[in-house]
Amino acid sequence: MFDITEKKEQEMQLISEKNQWETKSKTDALTGLYNRRAIMDVLNRYQEAYSESEFPFSIAIFDIDLAVAMVAKNLSSFSHLPLKKKLI
Repeated sequence: MFDITEKKEQEMQLISEKNQWETKSKTDALTGLYNRRAIMDVLNRYQEAYSESEFPFSIAIFDIDLAVAMVAKNLSSFSHLPLKKKLI
């Protein structure tokens, strides 16, 4: 009879580390949000699923960095301080 407890613990540790690395490879370190790789994986899965159906597949992508930059630019164009406080 063999004790495989240590082998199983090592196996569980490896699985845990693998999952951590997979998460790190698909998320932004600063925000924790999905990165481009993860989003492309999800979109590919949806495209494959919908390519076999009769329903159309559409997607809209919004660049949040661009939106924030535009809002900041517009706010900086106001010279009246109370107006800025109301908008923020």
